[in-house]
Amino acid sequence: MNPTPDNIPQARKRRTSTALINTVWLVPLSALIAGVWLLASTIRERGPEITLALPDADGIQAGSTVIKLLNVDVGRVVKVSLNDQHNGVILQARMDKSAAKLLTNETQFWLVKPRIDRTGVTGLGTLVSGYYIEMSPGKNGTPRRNFTVIDAKPSDLNATGGKYFQLTGIADDSLLSVGSSVLYRNIEVGEVSDARFNPQKNTVEYRIFIKHPNETLIGENTQFWSAGGLNVDFNGGTLNVAAPPVGAILSGGAIAFDNPTQGKGAEVAENTHFTLHKNHSAIEEKKPENAFHLVAFFDQSVANLHKGSPVVYKGITVGYVENPQFFHS
Repeated sequence: MNPTPDNIPQARKRRTSTALINTVWLVPLSALIAGVWLLASTIRERGPEITLALPDADGIQAGSTVIKLLNVDVGRVVKVSLNDQHNGVILQARMDKSAAKLLTNETQFWLVKPRIDRTGVTGLGTLVSGYYIEMSPGKNGTPRRNFTVIDAKPSDLNATGGKYFQLTGIADDSLLSVGSSVLYRNIEVGEVSDARFNPQKNTVEYRIFIKHPNETLIGENTQFWSAGGLNVDFNGGTLNVAAPPVGAILSGGAIAFDNPTQGKGAEVAENTHFTLHKNHSAIEEKKPENAFHLVAFFDQSVANLHKGSPVVYKGITVGYVENPQFFHS
């Protein structure tokens, strides 16, 4: 049937309305396609999420605290929560895709904040910008996504040689911090790279790094002790005061070592375990083969006589008091 002049405008209106409806649907469809493309692009470019463990969240804020490498932002903390034991915090951080290949079991993280230690005053810029987390990339090793944030930057990052050693001592006053000095005759030759308290054994456990070539000073007879502050000793009427360098005192203490009179002994392998003594006075020298014990009795006060006091003959130390006791006849 041919259209009449009366229904021609109506047919045109229907075609125009249909075309308009088709055009209107193109707008949300295009927006949906664009959104899906952007989402896929974001997921494709997004880097991995990592977990960082810390003792507390002091200075850390989700969404604000950044992770830096060579002063360039490579990640950001997105969530802060307590760990399962409620004795520390867990940070969830989103890293840039460019940093994904740098996250291995050799990667290290540490917190950058204002501090005063043996090296001087550092981290003053964080008073304005806020605390941030610095990372040292792992160039080798296996991929990893869970890390522990240490308190300070380890100085052995750029070391060209040296050895690690393990120390264990009885828990006494306080735990030395990571970065504390390791001294040989008051000369800094290394530092503490890890410090832990073992509540089951009530001991402190340290991993120390001795820089090259100073690792050659250590042998099987080497003795280590805590040098946390002033050590005042009054022996045989003589006042002896021993103290580590000022920088070691400012940083909270140090670990010292030396070799006995018979020498350091045979060379030891990396990660060899040593005992950490409370102080230098607690170290017992190995007795010579021709040494002998002598019992002496005194009827006057021996208030200043104690274990380790020297036995002197014509100004020369010929022995040491081993066990002062009260004797009642």
